Amino acid sequence: MPATSSDIVLVTPDPTLITRVNAVASNFGYSCQTFSGIDALMESEINARMVIAFAPDDKNPSVAAEFAQAARFVAPQSFVLCAVSKSLKKDAASFAKKSGANLILLENEFYESSKLEFVVTQVLKSAYLPVKASDLIPGIPLEFDLFHLLPLRQKFLKFMLEGDVMTPDRIKRFTEVGEVYIKRSDSEAFRNYVVKHSDRSAQGIARRCRAQYLALAAGFSSLVFLLTDQSELGSFQEGERLLSKCRDLCRDLLSTLGEFGNAWEIINNSAIGEFGSVERAPAIASYSALFSLQAELDNIDTIMLGALLADLGLIFLPPQITKKIREDRISSLSGDERQVYEKYPHQSLSVLLDRKLSLDESIRNIILSTQETSNGKGFPRHLLGAKIPEESQMIRFSREFDRRTLLRLGKQRQDAAQVRAELVAEDDLKFQAFTPTFLQKLKKGFN
Repeated sequence: MPATSSDIVLVTPDPTLITRVNAVASNFGYSCQTFSGIDALMESEINARMVIAFAPDDKNPSVAAEFAQAARFVAPQSFVLCAVSKSLKKDAASFAKKSGANLILLENEFYESSKLEFVVTQVLKSAYLPVKASDLIPGIPLEFDLFHLLPLRQKFLKFMLEGDVMTPDRIKRFTEVGEVYIKRSDSEAFRNYVVKHSDRSAQGIARRCRAQYLALAAGFSSLVFLLTDQSELGSFQEGERLLSKCRDLCRDLLSTLGEFGNAWEIINNSAIGEFGSVERAPAIASYSALFSLQAELDNIDTIMLGALLADLGLIFLPPQITKKIREDRISSLSGDERQVYEKYPHQSLSVLLDRKLSLDESIRNIILSTQETSNGKGFPRHLLGAKIPEESQMIRFSREFDRRTLLRLGKQRQDAAQVRAELVAEDDLKFQAFTPTFLQKLKKGFN
């Protein structure tokens, strides 16, 4: 068979599963090619960034491992996702992982949750993170590889290797070209490179802000993968380690946000993910920190952590609901869909408690309250006024700010200060989502 080059290669004979994966690929603009089974895959030459292999057979636990082995053999550099029966025992799922799968999804998760959407965006859209050429430091060896994006082919071309040294002329030339990219897996190396060679100039602070934000986004992504893995129980220690790492990254970024006046621009340009998706959490957490500094709120690192965790439940919503959220059509949810949607804050907290992570009562209350409104029309508990923590109100405000300022293809770029002012004025006039005390703090801080 001829060589196949696709974003996604799917291995299954099941037409329903093919329809589901093709719909996700179409929604996000990715190419997808299907093979009927392992034999057809083994006879091909493929070049794919992601291989999805379906082995929903609970009677023969070795099938999943065989699928994973075949996919890894044919596409050694690809991300391999293996779908298995929800009845498959956890030790069999773990064996499939060891056989070559990067991730195991239960078959029902493909239809009943939006985890496939999250995985696809993380593996394909978020695998490479944009940095500015001005973030590179002349005369200092790189601690990561650098890539160019070839727009027409949507391929990333490696043009500098770890250990190479940037010269001022090279940096100037790359600045004229535009953004360069690093692998998401190198975000921690990029952060260390920047922090080790930081300076107190405006450019140095901007560089540090971007590096810290990208490290937070990557760390949060790892936490989401661990917490939402239904195929096996991730260790309590690993969950605590990743949660603690996110806390530390929040504190590091917070210290820089307080120094840099135009941090919104950096976060807005570096954030990845569609509106209403779990991927927006690092951006919302960063905006919450910025606005909390201006409004002189306390416990800002707690607000950031709450913003990271509050929307975890979105990943468990059915695909038809998240599609409407992503397209900013929440008002079109049916009555039954609305009931399911309004339970997601409880799901956010539940997934954390199921892993027995250390969360104090204030964080739990924040997570359950970011969709509440002062007039009692929010959810899930329909709280009124002062019963809603100011921390949760800040996260809700930042989420709405993110919705309005999110960069969208074909849409005019919004002015951050104008959007903030409009949100405060609109709430004063008609929405009553926030308490008067909280609004007053926003007005004072923004002025």
